[in-house]
Amino acid sequence: AGSINISSALSGIAFYGANSNNIAIRDLTLNGEAVQPVGGLQRNIQLENCRRVSISGISSFQCQNQPITLDSCQYVSVYDCNLRNYWGAGITVRNGCSQVNISNCTTREAGILGDLVSTVGRGILIWGSSKVNVVNCSCWSSTEYNFRVYSQSDDTKDCKQITISNLNLSDAGSIDLFIYNESGRISDISISNLFIETTGTGKSAV
Repeated sequence: AGSINISSALSGIAFYGANSNNIAIRDLTLNGEAVQPVGGLQRNIQLENCRRVSISGISSFQCQNQPITLDSCQYVSVYDCNLRNYWGAGITVRNGCSQVNISNCTTREAGILGDLVSTVGRGILIWGSSKVNVVNCSCWSSTEYNFRVYSQSDDTKDCKQITISNLNLSDAGSIDLFIYNESGRISDISISNLFIETTGTGKSAV
C-alpha cells in the first residue's frame, strides 16, 4: 500500500505496461492536481496487449486524464477501485480487450478538476471489446456519460458479450447509460439490476 502524488507537469503515463503477462497493481492512492491538463495526455495506469492482469484497491483523485486504461488486454480483473475528479474516462476497456471483469468500482465527478469542468467526463467506457463483465459498480455525476458501450463507423473489432449487473448510476450531465452502435458491431449486451437515480442535477437518461 502507498500514496503517490503525481505532478501536473507529467504529460505521459504514471504506470505503463505493454506486451507483458502476470501483472498486479494494487493498494495505491494516486493524487493529482486540479490544474488544466497538459496536452490532455496524462493517465495513471495504461496497459496495452497485456495478459493476466489484476488491478485492485486503487484510489485516484484529480487525474488529469484517465485513471485506468486497458488496450488490447486479456484476462483482466479490476476491482475495489475508487476514482474521483478526473478529466476523461475512469475505466476504459478498448481495442480488442477480452475476458475482462470489473467489480466493486466507483467513479465520481468525472470531468471535474477543482474549478475546471470538461464536457466529456465519463465513468466506465467499453469500446471494441468482448466478454466484459461489470458487476456491483457505481458511476455518479459524470459531466457527459456515466456508462458507455459503443462502436464507431470505422471500427474493425466487435463489441460483444458484455454483461452488466447491479449497476448504480446517478446524475450524468448528458446520459447515464449510453449504448451507441454506429458501426453495427455491437451484439449480446445483457443488463440486469440497473438502478438510475436523479437528484435534479443531471439528465439521467438511458
